[in-house]
Parts: sequence; structure tokens; C-alpha cells
Amino acid sequence: YVVPSEEVKRRFVTRGIDASKIKVLGIPIHPRFFERTDREAIARRFALDVRHPIILIMGGSSGFGRLKEIVVKLDHLPHPCQCVVLAGTNRSLYAWLIRQRFRHRVVTLGHVEIVPELMELATMLISKPGGLTTSEALVKRLPLVIVNPIPGQEAYNARYLLAQGAAVQAESPETVRQTVRDLLDSPARLEALRRRIDEIAHPTAAGDISTLLFALANGTRGMPKA
Repeated sequence: YVVPSEEVKRRFVTRGIDASKIKVLGIPIHPRFFERTDREAIARRFALDVRHPIILIMGGSSGFGRLKEIVVKLDHLPHPCQCVVLAGTNRSLYAWLIRQRFRHRVVTLGHVEIVPELMELATMLISKPGGLTTSEALVKRLPLVIVNPIPGQEAYNARYLLAQGAAVQAESPETVRQTVRDLLDSPARLEALRRRIDEIAHPTAAGDISTLLFALANGTRGMPKA
């Protein structure tokens, strides 16, 4: 069994799985998330200023969640921040956002293939804690503000990240502004989140899992002892 964290491994063990058969190797992500991006070039593409905070807001590929309320609340931040909202395939959300007039710079995008570049550009990410999104953000050292976790696996993901000190949670769109403001007011706290992210991320997950599969196919156990 390959699992993303020690917490999940413990859950497997409590269900009777032999601990030696469980490898904490993480979730494999696309190699593009390991590539370095020219932040200033991508910022210029969207008329963003890298000297000021850039908040990336995502709701999965379908633009799930109360993203309208989140953007409206963030627009009242006193900081000179900027928001990039990924509406995904949610056409009504996209149309609503581009019709609005905001105090701050708000860039609205639909389904795009440049999420790795946007994650590298961003100061923080506001998103529900899906497994793949979380793994991508960890590799990018991107602090996560958790909103709208779906009961089940996403709720487990949220509890794990919060317990590890690698994310913060806004309990509702009404509290997201204060949560973000607290982070922007404390660069040291943002850096502490990045340090914890470094400690729990699994950037080599794809290679480690491939090594495990080849080892098992060859009838050996030549794997890291994770």
C-alpha cells in the first residue's frame, strides 16, 4: 500500500494491515510542478505586481464552493493585494466575476494549463484540500488557506495539514478575510508554514512509487523504508 502520510499509515495499521506493507511515499504529481518559473514574466502576462501579495483562489476543476463570497470578502482587505481566481469549468462563476468591479486587482481565469506557474507566482492558496491540489501546493512551498473541505478524505487532509502546522483554515467565507489578513500581517508565520511544508512534502513521490513497482515486479524489496 502506498499512502501520502504517516497519519494514513496509522489508519491502515489500525485496520489490520501489516505496517511493513505500507509505504509513505506521497502522491505523484506532474513533472511541471518541479520546474522553476520566471515569476515576473508570468506576472506581466496578467498585469500583476510581484511586489505585492498575490492570492490564488481555486475550487477544483469545476469551480466548486463559495468563491464569489470569498473574493468579495478579500476585496475589503486593507493590503495592496491581488487575486487570481480559477473558475474552472464553472461558466456562471466566470461570467459573474468578470462583470464585477473590485477595489483590488482580480484576474479571472477558466480552465487553464498553467496552474504550476500560478502556484509559483502566488503568495498563498485558498482552496479546498483535495489530495492532488494539496500535493502540488506542498511541492511549490505554497501556504494553504483551507476552505470548504468535503466530508471524508478532504476533511482528513485538512486535519492532517492543520495538525502538522502546514496550513491554516478559514471556517467560512465570512472569516476568510481575517484569516488572510492575519497571514499577510505576519511574514514570519508565512515562512513558518513554508518550513513545515518542506518537512512533510513528498516531491519524489512519482519516482519512489515507480521504483517500488519495479522492485515488486522483480521480486525484490529495493525501496526506501518509508
